[in-house]
Amino acid sequence: MKSLGLYRKNEIDCYALHYFPDTKQAEALHMIIPPVGSYIGAGRPVIFLENIENEEGAVGKLKEAIDKFRAPDPS
Repeated sequence: MKSLGLYRKNEIDCYALHYFPDTKQAEALHMIIPPVGSYIGAGRPVIFLENIENEEGAVGKLKEAIDKFRAPDPS
């Protein structure tokens, strides 16, 4: 697995991007950026993509999917 960095969609929603070169899959983990002093939890996988040829393709396709995705309600 290769970490491709973070993508911040807005003031609250952030996504950790990962690429798996052996299986040509990519994923985005949703993480909430809480107010100062609040607990930060582990990310939840929300987007999985297959047949991704390289890291650059993974970043572009994940960001495109994230922009169309509505994050789950944390409550």
